[in-house]
Amino acid sequence: MKKILTLGFVLLFSLLVPVSVVAAPKKKAGKKAETEVSCADVWAAKIKDFKGTRVNTFVLDIAETGTVMSDADAAVVPIETGDKKQAAGGLIFVLMPPEDFDAFTKKYFPDSGDAGTAFGGKADFKQLSAVFEIVGGENVLLYNMKAETLKKLKFSPSEAIEIQRQGKDAMKSEREGFTKKIFNVSKISKKTSAELKRLVALYNQGKKKADKLTEKELKAQCLDDDEFSVTVFDEKAKIEWLIRR
Repeated sequence: MKKILTLGFVLLFSLLVPVSVVAAPKKKAGKKAETEVSCADVWAAKIKDFKGTRVNTFVLDIAETGTVMSDADAAVVPIETGDKKQAAGGLIFVLMPPEDFDAFTKKYFPDSGDAGTAFGGKADFKQLSAVFEIVGGENVLLYNMKAETLKKLKFSPSEAIEIQRQGKDAMKSEREGFTKKIFNVSKISKKTSAELKRLVALYNQGKKKADKLTEKELKAQCLDDDEFSVTVFDEKAKIEWLIRR
């Protein structure tokens, strides 16, 4: 009886040993952000987890960039990010040295190939690796740049892209004594959603019903058209707001 019990224990132990040997080690937290293809919406939802981390994304589109001056602190390129399934995941600005601007746009602009033709085809989206950071209070990707070099940036990324698109006077208000600011609809948070409602109300003041915009309509038009924008004057604060994507 003793021999039978001993044999049973040996067999049971031999079955358990392989399981403990082949069990895969748990992945360390934080590696996910470095290796997985993700997108701007995901990073914005978990800023503390991703800030300062190298991330990967597909570049689904490059929006209007304008002209980059050689003496600019940084070149700004707005891109539509894509996740591992290449589904749209939000707009973000990529900051880079001005000398890298031409090479970057050529490399990452999607190659449509034969897509949309009678022969079919699929657009070729390039994968971008860059560092997710907060610059001028805005979520950005740093490409061949370090956050330390941007601490004294004269303009926020939103203001810098407006200057690239409209020229050096783009951030000067058309009204005397007013300062000009950008409100990006694509970067609305819980904190700024209330401000958008206020700005929409200011925009609608004194307008005929047919000319008024609802908050939903304004957001939709801004997100659908990168060139669409509305200007709102906050008389009390002396601010000219440019609301755009």
